Amino acid sequence: MRYRIHPAGVQATLKKTAADAEDLGPLVAPLSGDVQAAATATGGSGAITPALSEFLRAQETRLTAMSTRMTSCITGAAEATKAYIKGDHEMAAEISAAQSRAVTAAGKPPR
Repeated sequence: MRYRIHPAGVQATLKKTAADAEDLGPLVAPLSGDVQAAATATGGSGAITPALSEFLRAQETRLTAMSTRMTSCITGAAEATKAYIKGDHEMAAEISAAQSRAVTAAGKPPR
């Protein structure tokens, strides 16, 4: 199996995803004013205001959890990409060292 990871592309994608994750938090806050407007429009119905409030609380919990999961995924992807790059560098260094050892063992000076 062969992987082709482009660090610059990963970084751009993670930045965009992080910005989107940050946008989730403030989505619910403006809706609290809408609950009051809806309650007023319904004549202060005793059933609508608590139902809307509960709905918004549930959405806030979901959006917060979604934001937390997105942050964890972003962190995981960034760490995996760093490990991939480190592994590439380590393999390149090992190949270079092995080539030098092979040339030395053959009695030829390295080029």
